[in-house]
Amino acid sequence: MDRSSYFIVGGAGFIGGRFVDFLMADANTKAVTTYDSFSSGSEWHFAAHIASPRFIRRLGWTNTFSSGEALRSAMLDPIAGERAGRL
Repeated sequence: MDRSSYFIVGGAGFIGGRFVDFLMADANTKAVTTYDSFSSGSEWHFAAHIASPRFIRRLGWTNTFSSGEALRSAMLDPIAGERAGRL
């Protein structure tokens, strides 16, 4: 199993931002995807990584995940939150 790509729910929060920093500092990390509604988090928590091709930012709400398929879609689809009608 490839453990070099990560999906962080709440990546714009204080703790999630620290996870992003930690993972992005590892040269073996291929990708870090954050999923956040920005209801209490801030972009500055991961601002240092926005330009990196290894960093992917998704906007959405976790309460739209009614199934595993919805979560997989959010991980892979950059506009999954829009399709859920939550943006």
